[in-house]
Amino acid sequence: MTQKPDEATPEAIRKLGLIHNYSFCDDQTAPLIYFIHGRAGNDNVMWLFRRSLPEKVNIISLQAPLDDEIGGYSWWPVGGDKSEEYDIALQSAQKAARFTHQAPSYYDLTPVSTLAFGFSQGSGLITLLVQEEQVHLDAIAILAGFVMKRTSEPAPTWPQIFWGHGTTDEIIPIERARKDRDKLLSEGAAVEFCEEEVGHKIGSQTMKALKSWVESKL
Repeated sequence: MTQKPDEATPEAIRKLGLIHNYSFCDDQTAPLIYFIHGRAGNDNVMWLFRRSLPEKVNIISLQAPLDDEIGGYSWWPVGGDKSEEYDIALQSAQKAARFTHQAPSYYDLTPVSTLAFGFSQGSGLITLLVQEEQVHLDAIAILAGFVMKRTSEPAPTWPQIFWGHGTTDEIIPIERARKDRDKLLSEGAAVEFCEEEVGHKIGSQTMKALKSWVESKL
């Protein structure tokens, strides 16, 4: 059952640097899952993925720092100069990295493992966290997403990856998802890839596969 998350206090936002909300169980050592939304989202839109998780987890859902012209918040602007977009994406990744470094101790959590779920643009941000910021994550879920091209060398050590994608995705074509998946595989990543005939969303069969994958990792 999905419960309404708790809103972060102004003090927590000031200390950790990003608006967020959270839902904690009674075990501070339980796995910690970060939700990272896509373009024009907020810290509430990812909670539908709570159904893919067991009860005994701690969850923090982040909100991107930039107002988007189409509403909501984004990790970087879309439609402008690509180099500038990438620079802003790196700045957002740095903010998210600082958050993930500080949040467990701030909330008195000592997680046995840490996962991140990213939807669309949020998944791109997660791949930047792994590649550029060297953030440790035990597993990541790329949901209707993509891999940001890195500037760092050599290739990072990738965590376990679940990838769910729609074959009729009109925002991020399935062809790009397959190409990015193949690149990850060539770099030694373990990727469970699930396609479903849906658009820019996660379908019911993929959600079931995600739940099974999570259970195998926790």
